[in-house]
Amino acid sequence: MKTSPTERNSTVPFVGFFIVFTILTVGVNAQNFRNTAVGANIVSGITITENTRMNFGTLQVPTSPVQVILTTSKGRIATAPSGITLFPDDAAAVNASFTVGGSGKVAYNITLPSNGSVHLTNGADFIDIMDFSAHSATLGADGVAGQLNADGFDRFAVGATLNLDEIPSGGLYSGTFGISVNYN
Repeated sequence: MKTSPTERNSTVPFVGFFIVFTILTVGVNAQNFRNTAVGANIVSGITITENTRMNFGTLQVPTSPVQVILTTSKGRIATAPSGITLFPDDAAAVNASFTVGGSGKVAYNITLPSNGSVHLTNGADFIDIMDFSAHSATLGADGVAGQLNADGFDRFAVGATLNLDEIPSGGLYSGTFGISVNYN
């Protein structure tokens, strides 16, 4: 039986399409699977221990508004020295210092009090403490970050500013402030 030229031509495109489709789909998979690595770094809890308490020391009642800055490097400075006397040999004037413990070589953050949240009181009178700052021993700079050493320890100092914009009455002023540390 003889085939007509139209019948032969209609089979050729079908066979050509089948060959091209087969070539294109050889590398296509319906699904693929791969194992991947997974891990965890378990660190010990972070701790904070107070070494020294912050104390602005003994000051004369100011004659004009002034701020007394207790630096992280154990300095004490008055912004208007003519308005106040800071007793120069006052051993009580010291910044706060803390030791942080945890897993070695891990970075951590320090959360300091915000302005307006810490007050020293003496009866009904109060004085604001503001502009808290920290200085990490391991990083050697002021900031709110630290790095635990290989043994898992770091120390940091905290300074702040005693705001004497309103002249307080004489007396012993005291208060507390909160500080926290957490891993980065």
